[in-house]
Amino acid sequence: MSHFGPLEMADTFGALTSDEATARAERLAQGHVVAYGQPLPVAELSGFLGGSGGVVSTAADMAHYLAMQAGGGQYKGRALVTREHLALTHTPPAGGLSQYGMGWFALEEHGTPTIQHNGILSTAYAEAVLLPERGYGFVLLYDEYSLASAALAFPALKAGMIALLDGQPPREGGLTVPVLGGIFAVLTLVSAGLALRSLVRLPVWATRAEGRPRWRQWLGALGPLTPALLLLALPRLLATGSDRYFGFVMLARAMPEIIIPLALVSATGAITAVLRLRFVVRRHGS
Repeated sequence: MSHFGPLEMADTFGALTSDEATARAERLAQGHVVAYGQPLPVAELSGFLGGSGGVVSTAADMAHYLAMQAGGGQYKGRALVTREHLALTHTPPAGGLSQYGMGWFALEEHGTPTIQHNGILSTAYAEAVLLPERGYGFVLLYDEYSLASAALAFPALKAGMIALLDGQPPREGGLTVPVLGGIFAVLTLVSAGLALRSLVRLPVWATRAEGRPRWRQWLGALGPLTPALLLLALPRLLATGSDRYFGFVMLARAMPEIIIPLALVSATGAITAVLRLRFVVRRHGS
């Protein structure tokens, strides 16, 4: 019997790598990324998953797992985990320094206490939520992942489910992923246009720079490299705020609306900087 046998999770297994998960799961849903509000089918990135990140499951099987969690460690009358040990996993450490217990976050969603955890891959997202005061639980399994969906769609769907189980109408309205994608598309075009304008207007910059101090000429020449420096530092900056490190490939999949314009502006800015530096060096002979 597998580790999932006691919960009758017959369609669930653990995989060490994403390639193994794809090979073993015959009915695995096609994953997607979202670019400018449009879902695009792509293969999951190859990499090590292990542990909880490598669990491939179904909504029905996850319902068994959540039934045990909500039932104090019992499943169909059989105690699989003691109530005390299960409560320990749901309880954050004393002192209020963290909301994370042992595998679960203790959070409030619009005034409703919840126990929840999520999982992220480059083309999939999962969220398990318990309502301890109601005795309910639910799981949301998505065949896509993007920063836009994680910021707008996923929280809205989760909040709607919690509201319904709490006897309240779900909230309506708000910014949607397609609308945000359209806004980013416009911003991408504007950014590319401004970057090209800076490149085309190089003679204008050179004329104006003639009468400026040397330090201002150097500063003006190096200024267009700022987007490239920001792009290079982006993984480290995001890791500082999220406690997770994502490489450029993962970031390009998760937030193409940010990476694409930043890459375009960085490339154009690098060309502009080289041409401006060439002017400054020739102007001063060093």
